[in-house]
Amino acid sequence: MLKNYFVLFLLGHIVGDFYFQTESMAYKKKKSLAYVLQHSLLYWLAMILFTLPILSYEILLGATVASVLHCVIDIVKFNISKKDKNDDIQERNLFIIDQILHMIILFVIAFTLVLANVSPPGNYIFAELFNIIGISELKVIYWLCALLIIHKPANIIIAKFIKQYKPADDNSQEKDQEKDQRAGRIIGTLERIIMLLLITINQYSAIGLVLTAKSIARNEKIAKDKNFAEYYLLGTLLSALIAIVTSFIF
Repeated sequence: MLKNYFVLFLLGHIVGDFYFQTESMAYKKKKSLAYVLQHSLLYWLAMILFTLPILSYEILLGATVASVLHCVIDIVKFNISKKDKNDDIQERNLFIIDQILHMIILFVIAFTLVLANVSPPGNYIFAELFNIIGISELKVIYWLCALLIIHKPANIIIAKFIKQYKPADDNSQEKDQEKDQRAGRIIGTLERIIMLLLITINQYSAIGLVLTAKSIARNEKIAKDKNFAEYYLLGTLLSALIAIVTSFIF
């Protein structure tokens, strides 16, 4: 029951903190407290969205408490960012601490619900729908959570971790760099989805083929530029690690 509650809250957190938050909003949050509050409201709506079908007052209350504490953490983060000049390392560290605190809060709330013996009554319509389809509700929630994690959150995590190691490229144009980044994110997401599916069906050896196919496209640049090769390898290994860890958790 603890894992089920935690994953349910985690699903709302992922949608609220990553998918309901655009890059523009994330940037404006650093400049204005109003956008921090706007993000917190959207986060609360996301939490309500994923807990409302359960029709439980206690779980809705837990989602609201998580949203309020999320807002408090973001306000503290805003004040720290406002006082200090953020470089790539500090921004990465703030991001890590921020997400760890959110995870701890979600776990504590889920644990509190279990201690209180809260048993969600569930929604008859949703239960009947999944019963007709013949799919477990929990499996759908776990798969949805896993797929959402390995897309946008994974791309953001990888970008923040390898940004400081990105080699300078004076010859490329800014628009070409943006297109390359967008393509790289899509490739990374597809790579992690394929790896997730391969691990699910116990085809571990096939993961090497996926990584090899990805490397072929950059083979020439990898061979010529050592710095890029290390940057590329770091990003690929982080991507694979996220896919593997996510698959084993969910």
